[in-house]
Amino acid sequence: MTEQISGILHLIRGKFHDLHASLEVERAKNAAAETELRQLRTAVAAGEEKMQLQETVRRQQELQINALQSELVQLKEQIGNQATEAQADKDAAIDELVREIEHCISQLKQ
Repeated sequence: MTEQISGILHLIRGKFHDLHASLEVERAKNAAAETELRQLRTAVAAGEEKMQLQETVRRQQELQINALQSELVQLKEQIGNQATEAQADKDAAIDELVREIEHCISQLKQ
């Protein structure tokens, strides 16, 4: 009977050691998985920060584009106004020259 108990105890010890070895393997796998999870979380956080930075840059560029478009519209209006003023000045100068020529012609006729 003691041999039978001793055999059962030996069998139990063997299973205990097998279970302990399996537990150590699973703990190692778990530690590796936790390390990988931390690395992935860090990478995701860095990616999110990068995306936020890119979004901020995109918004700033959009504001700059809007400002430049407004400036372009103003410059086009100024050019149009200057062209109109220049044409008016030319017309006035031509009218003045025509009057001067007419005056010279009338002086020559006398």
